[in-house]
Amino acid sequence: MAGLCEGGNEPSGFLKSHFPDLTTPDNALWGFIKDKVRNHRYSTKTQLRATVEDAFNEVTLDYLSKTSARTWRRIQLFCENEDLHTDILNR
Repeated sequence: MAGLCEGGNEPSGFLKSHFPDLTTPDNALWGFIKDKVRNHRYSTKTQLRATVEDAFNEVTLDYLSKTSARTWRRIQLFCENEDLHTDILNR
């Protein structure tokens, strides 16, 4: 299957493993959850788990949509600029 830069539907294995900056949804979502969870000391794993689950329940479709759009923009920049790291391009 062709990679995204060749017009395919999925990133090639090379893209997945060598370009973590293209994983914006994962990083953004983890940052959102971490912000909701990190300012409290938990006595039990159950308390921590409940807080994490509550944080995931606060994630909106709009938030996920915007995050996905930013990821596709980074993939476009990557393809258009001969594999340059997207952090220097996405300003």
